[in-house]
Amino acid sequence: MKKLLLSIVAGVIMAAGAQAQHCAAASNSVTPPTYSQPGLYPSADSLPCTVLGVPVSDTFYFQNFSTYSVATVTSVKIDSITNLPPGLCWTSSSATNTFAGGASGAIVVSGTPTGPVGQYKLHIIVDVNTNLGSLTNRDAETFNLRYWIRTRCSSATCTALDTTAPYPAFEAYTACAGPPTAAISPAGPVTICAGASQTLTASSGTGYTYKWSTGATTQAITVSSNGSYVVTVYNAALDSAVSSPVAVNVAALPTVTLNTAGPDSICPTGDTATIAATATGVSYLWSNAATTASIRVVQAGSYTVTVTDGNQCTATAGPVTVAFRPVPTATITRSGYTLTAGAASSYQWYQDGNLIAGATSQTYDVTINGNYTVVVTNAGGCSATSAATSVVNVGIHDISGTESLGVYPNPTTGTFTLVTSGRTGDKYEIYDILGRPVQHGTISADRQHIDLGTQESGIYTVMVSNGSQREAIRFTVVSK
Repeated sequence: MKKLLLSIVAGVIMAAGAQAQHCAAASNSVTPPTYSQPGLYPSADSLPCTVLGVPVSDTFYFQNFSTYSVATVTSVKIDSITNLPPGLCWTSSSATNTFAGGASGAIVVSGTPTGPVGQYKLHIIVDVNTNLGSLTNRDAETFNLRYWIRTRCSSATCTALDTTAPYPAFEAYTACAGPPTAAISPAGPVTICAGASQTLTASSGTGYTYKWSTGATTQAITVSSNGSYVVTVYNAALDSAVSSPVAVNVAALPTVTLNTAGPDSICPTGDTATIAATATGVSYLWSNAATTASIRVVQAGSYTVTVTDGNQCTATAGPVTVAFRPVPTATITRSGYTLTAGAASSYQWYQDGNLIAGATSQTYDVTINGNYTVVVTNAGGCSATSAATSVVNVGIHDISGTESLGVYPNPTTGTFTLVTSGRTGDKYEIYDILGRPVQHGTISADRQHIDLGTQESGIYTVMVSNGSQREAIRFTVVSK
């Protein structure tokens, strides 16, 4: 049903001129019945309402007077009928619009009403001819002839006719509602991820009802599959409008797999494992907040990754668990000049922090003074380094108590005499208890004066060497 958008008109200006709302046709072909009393028939309440925007052709009848007061009516001519609803015009069954006294005529109102909606009182002007004279250009109300035509909205009922005096030319009805609006508003992007849904909401309006292409009759629907969705919106008069289609696309989720490049367990220190994601996504977010395609793991734990593609769809893989392997305990036990490491799977010995080539047994025989450590490795591949063990006097023949080498006095406060026999030209070296050299020189006499200066109290060793031959004697330094 078509409906026109109208605005309320404050008042109606009645047409000027005798034939202002007369149709172009001279007359109609309706044959009128004869009524027992003069007047206009049927009652205005019986005449259907015209409907805004809908073509109409309604007929009412004029039964002429035979007499008026003491005069005999010879004829009545309808000069004009004005104040019809805009868009309508009239014709009568007489080409001259003239009716003999006592005769009847048919009046047809036709056209398409354009509004505004309301009740219109017709303004009928007539000429009355009698045997006593003529009355011209008279308002039919003078003869108690009144008639109304009503125009309503397509969605409204016909309002009861108001015939209470005074009689206004126009009484407005409530303005017509506009036609419904049909549009679809998605709650978000129309591309959704598999397993997700989107809400589509139709236009709202008073009295609106809905019919979706899915068969749903609610204002909003929730969709989770590919498709083109349309809604038809109806107002209270069942006028309808159809929305433009909204296409919803369901995007596949990205795929992601994880693989560990290396062992799934690592040593607590110095060891790493790499976990790499293979995905169709374009961005990555790991459980440790990393955003690269792969991560290097240095801590034990469980790791997951979430990938996001260009449609903002996500997928998660994992967890991959990386564990810490046990760490061995590294110890050294000394027996003389033999060092023994605690039990492990493999060993590597170091002297003063330098790797000793080939020293990979559990035991190591010391041949040079120094600080010795060992790195032990267990069956899991984890390693540990022992504390340092200091070894001095390696390969020295202790001749303390012989006459070939002596220290006098012993203990000493730091100044003493080194007594030798036939060792002129040999080298001497003095070490503290930790094996650290504190002084060295060349023997120039069998009794050589030596001053240790500010050395602390403790046990010292003086070693005299000549090529591969070495001899040593210990002495004590006491506080002065």
